[in-house]
Amino acid sequence: MTTTLTKNDLCWVLVKLVGAFLVYSGVAAIYASIVSWWSLSEMFEGLPKRGQGAVWAPVKTLLFSSVLPLALGLRLLSSGTTLHGLLMRVPAGFVGKEVEITSGVELRTKENEAFERWLKNNPEMEKRAAADRMALFRDAQKAGEAEVPDQ
Repeated sequence: MTTTLTKNDLCWVLVKLVGAFLVYSGVAAIYASIVSWWSLSEMFEGLPKRGQGAVWAPVKTLLFSSVLPLALGLRLLSSGTTLHGLLMRVPAGFVGKEVEITSGVELRTKENEAFERWLKNNPEMEKRAAADRMALFRDAQKAGEAEVPDQ
């Protein structure tokens, strides 16, 4: 059995990878601020008030800068539907072009009937672009999930 990677699957993989990278960046920044705090805490005691603020400013900045990537990463890992929707969109200049893209693909009569039956059995494909439907039909034929008419 072969499995195919669709655009939908690839977009989810990208969303989850970006989320994991952002969580890693946030955790790394928190770790860096903790290590900096430990290493600077000895210096902190001997400095005047003004110097103490200057020592802690980079540590605070590092700690606060970890909040945004950590929050975004956790959000992408838990849901990520907004970014997925943006990745799945058809670019503005290509909205009506899928007919032109697939117009060069001519289906034989028997194959067209098999395509129509496959579409009827998979109503979720009606919302997809014509080029995507054709590609998914070809993938289903290769996987043995759609009928392949005789030549």
